[in-house]
Amino acid sequence: MQQLKALVAAKRKFVDFDYECKKTFLDQMEQMVEKFEVVMTRLRLADDSFSNAILQLLDVQMLEANINLAALMEAFKVEMKVMREMVQVQETSAATATLAALDQAWRQKFQGATRFKAMDAVFDDPAAMEGAQDPEYMKAGFEVFDDPSKLSNWRHKPRLYALLRKMLGQ
Repeated sequence: MQQLKALVAAKRKFVDFDYECKKTFLDQMEQMVEKFEVVMTRLRLADDSFSNAILQLLDVQMLEANINLAALMEAFKVEMKVMREMVQVQETSAATATLAALDQAWRQKFQGATRFKAMDAVFDDPAAMEGAQDPEYMKAGFEVFDDPSKLSNWRHKPRLYALLRKMLGQ
């Protein structure tokens, strides 16, 4: 959890990293995805009620949030590949105009990464981590992440609304 927390915090600063830091970040993100896939495979291969319950809970959360785990992991891998290609172009280019264009492209790509500037506080909040087990919390989080103006849709749930505001840094 600490490594995930650190990577989420680092993603907000990714655009300002030098080449080596960007490559290190991408390596760590890819390792995190691989570890997650190993854990999921182990859970699927285990034939016990605890593993089945975890998988069932995860499936429900994903369905409630309109997400397919396999598609999400594949999209993440594609994103990492594109980011790595951008780093390679940035690293090998000496043209000032190309570097400026790449810098602008990075900034546009990651402008949404700063939307959740208070994620560290959310990771440290036991109520928030407990909420992550609730499919409704997941659905609301994805909805507000995609469109912060939808925050008001969740006012009727004070505890969830407070968590979403915290995620948005409000």
